[in-house]
Amino acid sequence: MVRTKRTWLLVAALAVAIAALAASCGGGDDNESSSGTTTTSAEGQKVALVSDTGGLDDKGFNQFSIKGFKQGLTDFGLKDRIYVSKTADDYLPNLTAAAQDGNKLVVAVGFLLGPSVAQAAKQFPDVKFAGVDQFFGGDGCEEAGTCTQPNVVGMVYPTEQSGYVAGVVAALMSTSGTLLFAWAYARGEASYLSVTEYSAFLWASFLGWIVFREPVSLYTAAGAGLIVGGCLIAARRKVLPEIDVAA
Repeated sequence: MVRTKRTWLLVAALAVAIAALAASCGGGDDNESSSGTTTTSAEGQKVALVSDTGGLDDKGFNQFSIKGFKQGLTDFGLKDRIYVSKTADDYLPNLTAAAQDGNKLVVAVGFLLGPSVAQAAKQFPDVKFAGVDQFFGGDGCEEAGTCTQPNVVGMVYPTEQSGYVAGVVAALMSTSGTLLFAWAYARGEASYLSVTEYSAFLWASFLGWIVFREPVSLYTAAGAGLIVGGCLIAARRKVLPEIDVAA
């Protein structure tokens, strides 16, 4: 009897893990992008990249754009410099510095830099600017400060393609988790299995740390310990004998 109940406990825990992983798959794809660079006719031309905040190894726009940027440098024999933005206040100064340093092309990474790119492009009409995940023109561009400029091109990643696949995978995994939970509850005691549902917080913290590099605080670790302890207590508790009501 105890072994059977532990089996349902394992199934319920697996269902929680699947549900948490499905939630992670449903989100993080918007943070990924690819970049391109405008080629030049002569080797040795200077090009620059201005990063968004978040660090150069953020597993997102910065990291992937820099990878493509470096590949372009190798393919076309260009000289480069990367300007790191630590805060949003660094956007325009970095773009200005990149233009003043004699770079023929300045690549700006991230949609938040769009207004600063448009402003810098007006100030330096002889410098070409390219914005990763940036769109210029359209309705409301004057208010947003992102109207079309002759020396600016926006590069938008087709997120709907990868997002569609991620959505299908997330839906399948979420459905599988729900079915596993229903299967476990049909065969085990609700009071015995309900404890495992709280392990979703544990899985979410773990996946957040692995996939998105979210820091795990002391409070989170303490809560995870309590959840694990509760699951162990529920798994090891003694099964009370059934009471014969008729007697």
